[in-house]
Amino acid sequence: MVGGFPLLSGGDYWLGYVEGARAGLLTAGMTEKAAEHWLGVLMYREWLGRDDSEALAKKTGPKVTWFGSEDGAPSCRMFDLVGGSAIARRNRADTARLEELGFGVLEFEGLDHIGGLADMDAVGPRLNAALAAAGW
Repeated sequence: MVGGFPLLSGGDYWLGYVEGARAGLLTAGMTEKAAEHWLGVLMYREWLGRDDSEALAKKTGPKVTWFGSEDGAPSCRMFDLVGGSAIARRNRADTARLEELGFGVLEFEGLDHIGGLADMDAVGPRLNAALAAAGW
């Protein structure tokens, strides 16, 4: 189960984010923090050259991805942190492909990234139902 992260698209965006963050930390003289971001840079560089569709299709058990409709929008409380990553837009665009790969895709109307994690009364029952439908 994955929440708030585009599995099939967005590697280009995230690579820019972590490289930008690393450069900013180096400029600020925070070399230890910059070293932590270097691992993210390496991961996203690798991700850009991969197509994990076949591996994702073979995964067993419940496959659920979920996001808030405001995730990555200017109203999102993480917007300034991630620079408008448009997570909801990316996940919506990937929905048909994710469903072909066996994923259930859940969108939570009106919730942003933090709201989706904080509002278990809205999120919990739908996630629980999705897991139950998958036999968990």
